[in-house]
Amino acid sequence: MMKFVCWVMVCAAAMGFQTARRSDFSGTWKLDLKKSKNLPAAFQSVEGYTMKVTQDDDSLVAVVQMEGSGQKTSLPPLVCRFGHKDDYTEDQLRFAKHWISSEWTAPGTKLIVHKKNALTLGGKVQNSTETDVWQLKNKSTLQISVTVKSDEDGTVRSEQRIFHRAK
Repeated sequence: MMKFVCWVMVCAAAMGFQTARRSDFSGTWKLDLKKSKNLPAAFQSVEGYTMKVTQDDDSLVAVVQMEGSGQKTSLPPLVCRFGHKDDYTEDQLRFAKHWISSEWTAPGTKLIVHKKNALTLGGKVQNSTETDVWQLKNKSTLQISVTVKSDEDGTVRSEQRIFHRAK
C-alpha cells in the first residue's frame, strides 16, 4: 500500500511540472479580405496580405507582407515575448512606437496581446491601447480579433481578421 501511495505522489508531482500545451500559430497565413470584418479604411487598396509566423516556447514573431496599388511592402515584425511586460519596439515605416505584453488563456488556446501605441501623424502623437486575441478556429483558420481604444477621445474600433493557412 505504501508503494502505491508513493507512486501516486510521484505521478502527481510529475504532472505538476508539465507545461500547458499552447496553440501553435506557426506558418504562413493569408488574410481573407472577404470574411474579415470592420477592417480599417487603409485596407480598401489591399489586394493581398500574408503573415509569416514563427513561434517557440517563449516568443512569437509575425512578419506581414502587403500588396496593393501595384506595390508590395513588408511591415516591421511583431515580436511578442511571452511573460514580458511592455517590451518596446519602434516602427519607422509607420512612425509608431509600441509597448507590447501578452498572456495565454488558462487552457493555452488563445494568445492575448496587449499594445500601447503612439502613432505620429502630421507631427501630432496619437495614443491608443490595443488588444489582439489570437485563436485557431481549426487547423487551417486563424482568427485575430482586434480592439483599439483611442486615449484622446475614448472611441473604440473593433475588427476581426480571418486568415487561412497558405498551402
